[in-house]
Amino acid sequence: MRQQIYQMIKKAEPGDHISRIYDIFIVVVAFVSMVPLMFKDSNPALDMLDIVTVYILFVDYILRWITYDYAGKTKGVKAFIKYPFTPFAILNFVSLLPSMGLLGPGFRVLRLLRIFTVFHYSKHLQYIGRVFKKEAKTLLVVLAIALLYIFISALAIFTYEPETFGSFFEALYWATTALTTVGYGDFSPVTDLGRLISMVSSLFGIAVIAMPAGIVTAGFVEEMNKSKAQKENAIKEPAPAPMQIQHRPVLSRRFIQYSVIIIISVLLNEFLNMLATTFNWPVWLDLTGTAYAALVLEPAAGLIVGLADNMILAITAHGAHSLIFFSISAFVALMVGVFLKNHGRFTLKRILVTIILVIIVSAALSAAIDLWITNGGAPDSYWENLFYTQAINGGWPHIAACFWGAFVVKAFDTIATAAIVAILYFVTPKKVRQIAS
Repeated sequence: MRQQIYQMIKKAEPGDHISRIYDIFIVVVAFVSMVPLMFKDSNPALDMLDIVTVYILFVDYILRWITYDYAGKTKGVKAFIKYPFTPFAILNFVSLLPSMGLLGPGFRVLRLLRIFTVFHYSKHLQYIGRVFKKEAKTLLVVLAIALLYIFISALAIFTYEPETFGSFFEALYWATTALTTVGYGDFSPVTDLGRLISMVSSLFGIAVIAMPAGIVTAGFVEEMNKSKAQKENAIKEPAPAPMQIQHRPVLSRRFIQYSVIIIISVLLNEFLNMLATTFNWPVWLDLTGTAYAALVLEPAAGLIVGLADNMILAITAHGAHSLIFFSISAFVALMVGVFLKNHGRFTLKRILVTIILVIIVSAALSAAIDLWITNGGAPDSYWENLFYTQAINGGWPHIAACFWGAFVVKAFDTIATAAIVAILYFVTPKKVRQIAS
C-alpha cells in the first residue's frame, strides 16, 4: 500500500499521468488555501475552505512522511526521523500551524509559505533555486556591497540633514529607497549636498541592482541549456531499468480489499464515538478503528484511518485546529502496528506494555493540546473536566490536574478500545489479516 501511495505522490515522470494529476491538484490546493488571506472578515464559506485545503495539505505532509523511505537514500526508521527536518517538510508544517490554531492571528502571514509548494513541482523555479545556490558567494558579496553603501549614504545624509530625518532609521529607509531607485518621496533631502548624495546613491543603485540580475539571468540560461542537453542525451541512450519500486495496478484486488478495511475502520470509529457521545460514556472509542486497521493491516493503514477521522472531526465540529489531535491517532497506530503486529507472536506482557504506554502518552498529548488550545484553561470535555475539577479541589496544581483528567478518561477509553479490538481481530479471517503481507 505504501508503495502505491508513493507512486502517486512522488514527482511525476514522463508518462506518469496519475502523479501528474496529483502534482497539479496539490499546487492548486496550495494556491486556493491562501484565498482567505485576501479577506479581512471571516465567514462560514472561507472557514470551510480553509479547513478543507489545510487538511488536504496536512494529509499530503503525512503521506510524504510515511513513504519517505522510498523517496530518499535513507532507509528504515532513520528515514521517518529525518523527514520532518528536511527543508520542504519544515516549510510545509510551519505554513499549516496558523490554521491549526497553534499560532495566533499575527502569524497568519506564515500561510504564504505554502507557495513554496510550487518550487517542489516547477522545473523552472528549481533552475532558479540552483542558480542561487551555485552563485551564493557572488550574490552575497553584491548584497554586502549594497548594505555597506546603504549604511554609508544613510550616515552621510543623517549627518548633513538632521532636521529632515528625525532618526537614523528614517535615513536608512531613505537610503534603501534611493539605492533601489524606488524613491517614495515621503523623505527627501532639501540641501544641495543632500540632493547630490541622493543622485549618487540612485546611480550606484542602478549598477548594484543590475549585477545580481545579470548573474541570475546568465545562470538560468546555463541551467536551461544543461537541461536541454540532458534531455537530448536521454533520447539517444536507452532508459535504465526501474529499481526499488514495483509498479502495481492502482485498482488491484489487494488494493481494493485494503481500502475496504480502511473504510470499515473509519466507519467503526465514527459509529462507536457517536454511541459513546449519545450515552455520555467516559470514553471516546474513536481510536478503535485506527488500532484495528494498524493491527490487521499495517501501521500506515492506522495512520490513514486516523487522518480520515480527524478530517471528519475538523469539518463537522472543531475546525482545523483539531488536526493536531492526529498526533494521538498516529501514536496509537504506530504503537499497535509496530510493537504488536511487527513483533510476531502476541504475549500478555507486550499487550500490557502497549496499553500502559498508550494511556500515558495519549493522556500527556491530550492534556498538552488542551492547554495549548485553551491558553491554559480547563478541559472542555465533560468527563475530563469532572476529574480535573476533583483534582483541583484536592489541591492539585493546574497542569497536573489537566493531565489527571485526561489520564482517567484515556485509561477507560484505552481498555475499552483494547477489548473491542481484540474481539474484532480474532473474528477477522486469517486471509484478511494477510492482505498487507
